[in-house]
Amino acid sequence: MKRLIEVFFGKRRNSPQSGKILTCSLILLCSMVLSGCSSLSYYMQSISGQIEVLLNRQDIDDIISGTESHEHVKDKLIFTTDILDFAHQELYLPDNGSYRHYTDLKRPYVVWNVIAAPVYSLEPKKWYYLFLGCLSYRGFFNQTSAIEYAKSLQQDGFEVYIGGVSAYSTLGWIKDPVINTMLNREDWEIARLIFHELAHQVTYVDDDTDFNEAFADAISRIGLNKWLQNQPLEEQQRIQEILKREDLFINTILNFRKELLALYASDEDITAIKAQKSRIINSLKDTLQQQIQDWDSKSRYQSWLDDDVNNARLAIVATYRSLVPELMRLYQATNEDLSKFYTIIIELSSCHMDQRRQYLNTLNTLNISCEKL
Repeated sequence: MKRLIEVFFGKRRNSPQSGKILTCSLILLCSMVLSGCSSLSYYMQSISGQIEVLLNRQDIDDIISGTESHEHVKDKLIFTTDILDFAHQELYLPDNGSYRHYTDLKRPYVVWNVIAAPVYSLEPKKWYYLFLGCLSYRGFFNQTSAIEYAKSLQQDGFEVYIGGVSAYSTLGWIKDPVINTMLNREDWEIARLIFHELAHQVTYVDDDTDFNEAFADAISRIGLNKWLQNQPLEEQQRIQEILKREDLFINTILNFRKELLALYASDEDITAIKAQKSRIINSLKDTLQQQIQDWDSKSRYQSWLDDDVNNARLAIVATYRSLVPELMRLYQATNEDLSKFYTIIIELSSCHMDQRRQYLNTLNTLNISCEKL
């Protein structure tokens, strides 16, 4: 809140960036008042958190040329600069000044997302956001607030999951910075993350989180494959093996999720459903544990198994991955022409959700018209 007051009334109010933040904040606050929004405290923490991210920004070029920053940070920022150029030139992703600055929040995650689902359903709870529509998660810039909110949902009978987030997109409204939370990973993972977040600026559909995240994931895959072509063969093979294992792990989760979907849709009584649910989840965990047993990257997946596996966690996996195969088939149908792919995706974005699903399931034409779907 102190930062918010400083922006409104303090010394920073006359800077160009603070003026832009102030304008966005005032628009958001006025919209809440006019709509009778009952989540004022939630939006206030969102505004305050976003302001913290932006007011601590430093120009990446200044950091690279300076002497104060750690060499590890400099090396990673040099890489992000190179990968950003690659994203603009090779993937035609938006170039609006995003990721040209750096913010060190001195914490492991920028946001903690709360995901919730009913005890006998894999349909995630939706939250309405001004300007964004409905999303399948609730984000908090403070971990304690996320935990407290998750507890309140549990008291209401939901299964919940709290996931730390390394980056998010403001959809081009504001120039997103590179954040320290993005840098504690291998270069190829940073590349994939930047491709993903920039893809959200290509198109965004209100009320269809699955489509938005799957499109961003598809672009991250396409971009990473293109980038890998310029890497040493040994490095290509190493990363491709990691990605192959990642897909196997996630596809196993999605396959067991189908069993749960069928169970929840059945006419069995609650006692039987409860017992079968426990059996399926335990079988999933056993299968995954056996699957990763001999992987040298076992630690990448063990944490997923160590936490509680519930409907909320299975729901968020599906949100990010369920439509990816269809989108990759569409990309291949365009002869891997990114410009044509983007054109179709943007047209699909204007269609109704059911029309999008129907089209992606059939892929019977590359000439999209929502009226004819």
